[in-house]
Amino acid sequence: MRERAIYLYQLMQQDLKYCRDKNLPTVSEIECCYQMANKYWQLLRKELSDFIFKTQEEEIDFFKACKPLFTSEIIFFELVYHLELFHPEDPDKLKNLLAREKNRFSKFVWNNAEFYEYCKTGESKNDEIYFVRANSDLSNFKNAPAHDLDEKAATSHDYLVAQLIALERYDKYVEKRIKELIKSEQKK
Repeated sequence: MRERAIYLYQLMQQDLKYCRDKNLPTVSEIECCYQMANKYWQLLRKELSDFIFKTQEEEIDFFKACKPLFTSEIIFFELVYHLELFHPEDPDKLKNLLAREKNRFSKFVWNNAEFYEYCKTGESKNDEIYFVRANSDLSNFKNAPAHDLDEKAATSHDYLVAQLIALERYDKYVEKRIKELIKSEQKK
């Protein structure tokens, strides 16, 4: 399954590049990227639903390292879409919005401090609990995104890894938008 996921991920990255290279308006580009990411996740999810891993280590590796590559793209494009679709024209209001958005990542880290530390230090002692389908506690799915509610294709914590990846990337995106805003204000 890992090889299949890597292959689909490479195809997805090519299609995301295609979306970016089309010179679409920003929101349309984001929509294109979101649709591509969702398409590839749905392909993989369908294959994953009935897949039986040969070893528990393979399953852990897949849900800890492979699956979040797909679902983090969906989360990232949802965040960017919301920001770009609803950003105000007024520079002061936009500055306030970007400041609030800049807090998303630190809020996630604060709310998930133990798990964040677990991921960042390369810990593995709870991998059997966090990243194996058989051990999924369905009560943990209350915070999972709608695209990730298939218990045959999810574990209790893989969506947190995806959120972490997406929010780290989104934090950089927001930082870039803040710098662009400051630069445009300096030109005035």
